[in-house]
Amino acid sequence: MSILLPTLCLLLDPPDTPEPTQLHQLATSTLLGLAQREPTAFRDAMSTMAEGEREGLEKAVRSAVGSQNVDTAIPAERRGIELRSFG
Repeated sequence: MSILLPTLCLLLDPPDTPEPTQLHQLATSTLLGLAQREPTAFRDAMSTMAEGEREGLEKAVRSAVGSQNVDTAIPAERRGIELRSFG
């Protein structure tokens, strides 16, 4: 994991990029998957990374998590339970 995280960080877009590239999206989804599957190993690998790399990784992950929350949010009118009668 300590080799994989810095390698994936190389695939991330620079912070001033307006739209994330497909490679950036692939890297962030892979990073999120690794963090979910092996949180302890992910945390340990992040602690060994250089400060600049770690900050870039954190920003990319936060941005990806934020955009997932916006994309998957359920509209207010669809939150209720829809009951139908059968018969």
